[in-house]
Amino acid sequence: MKVRVLSYNDFKQVLGASTINDKTVKNFEDTIFVSILDTGTGWFSKRQFKEDHKNVLTLKFDDVTVDGESSPTNHFNTQAFTEKNAESIVTFLENNKNASFCMIHCAAGISRSGAIGQFINDYFRGDYNEFRQMNPRTIPNQMIIRKLNKLMR
Repeated sequence: MKVRVLSYNDFKQVLGASTINDKTVKNFEDTIFVSILDTGTGWFSKRQFKEDHKNVLTLKFDDVTVDGESSPTNHFNTQAFTEKNAESIVTFLENNKNASFCMIHCAAGISRSGAIGQFINDYFRGDYNEFRQMNPRTIPNQMIIRKLNKLMR
């Protein structure tokens, strides 16, 4: 599986340019989409897909280690990545085993989406060097990776 990590704005542009939306996303069955939104009410908490779809996973958590910690994009009532988030990712991947491409985003496309993107790459036994070459800006959140890997043991 090829994994592409994007910022919120880049993800939005790709969807618009590709005319991928709630009505057409089901036609892209070889692609999975993962949206990581802030828990607040700001710009980075707005869903790209308003409806649920088999090949779309929307998660809400902030780039923090513990609940309540201030994040770069949300300073109030933040929520950290949970085991429930990890379980929903694994279930989503199991339900989309035949996909060949993943587009994933968070606010900046660096930490949260970088961690989950790296996990997805590893989960499908993708080439780590290719993943890094496609996503050079990522600095994966290690707490997220640890929680995901713990679930897989």
